[in-house]
Amino acid sequence: MSKRLTTEPPIHRIRLADSTPAPTTSRPSPTEDSVTQRSQYAVESLIDYARAQIYSVKYDQVDRTWLVLFSDASIMKALMIALVSPLALVDVLQAELATAAERLPGTSTNWDLTRVAATIGVLDTALIMTSGPEGRAVVIHSLIDELTATYNQWDTSCELFAQYRPLEPRLPATVVGLVSADRAVPIWACPTVLDFSDYIRACKTPGPQPRVITGAIDHWPALTTRPWSDLNYLYRAVGPARLVPVEVGRDYTRWDWTQRLVTFAELLEKYVLPLGPRPPVLTKTGSSETEVGYLAQHNLLAQVPVLRNDLSVPDYCYSASYIGSPGDSEDPSGPSDPLVNAWFGPNGTVSPLHHDPYHNLLAQVVGYKYIRLYSPDETSNLYPFPSGESLMTNTSEVDVEQPDLNRYPRFRKARYVECILGPGQLLYIPPYWWHYVRSLTTSFSISFWF
Repeated sequence: MSKRLTTEPPIHRIRLADSTPAPTTSRPSPTEDSVTQRSQYAVESLIDYARAQIYSVKYDQVDRTWLVLFSDASIMKALMIALVSPLALVDVLQAELATAAERLPGTSTNWDLTRVAATIGVLDTALIMTSGPEGRAVVIHSLIDELTATYNQWDTSCELFAQYRPLEPRLPATVVGLVSADRAVPIWACPTVLDFSDYIRACKTPGPQPRVITGAIDHWPALTTRPWSDLNYLYRAVGPARLVPVEVGRDYTRWDWTQRLVTFAELLEKYVLPLGPRPPVLTKTGSSETEVGYLAQHNLLAQVPVLRNDLSVPDYCYSASYIGSPGDSEDPSGPSDPLVNAWFGPNGTVSPLHHDPYHNLLAQVVGYKYIRLYSPDETSNLYPFPSGESLMTNTSEVDVEQPDLNRYPRFRKARYVECILGPGQLLYIPPYWWHYVRSLTTSFSISFWF
């Protein structure tokens, strides 16, 4: 298991650098003994306690009681921020307003806008932490929809991004010749579901091979009538005040890798298409490099349901069941429904060499990605992180494009196939096939595990 989990995690397991830590001491008593203030402190204490319980065990062992408590208390907190006079808010809720004000795009000082943004932020955090169990998602989405509509009526920051519409990333000339003909992943022109199913089931030894599928998703609105290459459309559809989890750092094997909650506007402005230079960060050696932010492996379509209307799950995803790893005594059950995740970021984002236990269809919606794939038979040449020393046993220690061959000499023997995936194409990745992914341009992809 890697830092970026290889099975679909309940969203609450994303640990974020700017999340409020679990309290180590009790909260101070309110200075005024009012029902309103005591209620605010009580709600915040419930959130802190539920968070502490959620983080105290592995993600798949969390009692749903704590997820429900976190959701309910967050809904109450959001209503307090929205309905209580700002002057009557206690310090911990005032802090939410201050944070929201810092996140607002542009230089806005509209406090009504700030309150709406703060309320959305509390509700989004609940969705990201818990997925809204026991019907809470319906309530949270309903509140967010109303708040987002209000925010969009008041927000005047969209002109910041008007110059980027439409977004049409082109392949840089430097990638010419990046993929060699003898290693290119074969292209399969819109196979029928039956042909695809027969292919992945019939190939028992050595198993199915990667394929680039063309012509299968050309009808998606995300590629046609509501194109995700239109940054202004995404800005309005998602909502500038919506919070999303962003991975910060070159990749999750790096010492300085972390996660943050940022607004969608901040993701665009700071990381995806900055109006100025991206912020520099210090490396372990003391030098500086550009800070990279990546919305990676996040179920954005569950958090922002309107985006579901812009695509459909490929029928291919219903043509196979879970394939266990070699040596499994039983055939474990896979996901009952395809696991859908979004990947959105600038040129240069990297997913290090790793494998997943599911069939995977990677759909490229915007931009281009370079992908290199290795068969499970090459595992001994790829140097996975040792099981006794790391949680990333599905991840290679090798930096694929800058390998240290003195330290990893067998890596030079590893055979691979590769491709450049462009808009409207699907890449089929069989279970346990190692894959390395690098964005060649600004890129938006959707993965379907099945």
